[in-house]
Amino acid sequence: MQLSELKGAHDAEATNQREERAGRYWEKLGKREHFRRHVVFSILSYIIFGLLPPVIYGFAFRESDNKEYKLIAVAASSLLCISLLAIGKAHVRPQKDYFKSLFYYLGIAVPASGLSYVAGVMIDRLLVELGVFIPSTPSPSPPASTELFRLSSGASAYASL
Repeated sequence: MQLSELKGAHDAEATNQREERAGRYWEKLGKREHFRRHVVFSILSYIIFGLLPPVIYGFAFRESDNKEYKLIAVAASSLLCISLLAIGKAHVRPQKDYFKSLFYYLGIAVPASGLSYVAGVMIDRLLVELGVFIPSTPSPSPPASTELFRLSSGASAYASL
């Protein structure tokens, strides 16, 4: 559900402050007067918690390039982000049931991440089988610095031929 839809949806029975607490906006987010704050926090949480696992994947274990350790780091950071968002969502609700919210979202995240990992492995195997992606082929390396200096000095690279 989008925030603008929630803000625009005026419940027929919500005519005063007491009855507003029964509306959909109140159930999801709280007071309507804090709409701008809700928008800012939702955008910031989307950016921060959405970018954190890919950034961790990019910068974790760069020197060793150990894929298993990267996977563990990304899984741990993703579960931490999901846990923080679940606790935050439970905190803004009228009934502050932290454990129920936490276990609900972690119960969704763990199987989803497992399924996405299995799908990624299967797609990788399919691409290798089709010959689209061959992991054993070394990437071409740039020329050595001595060759670049020799080329810049005017000597031909094919002089030995």
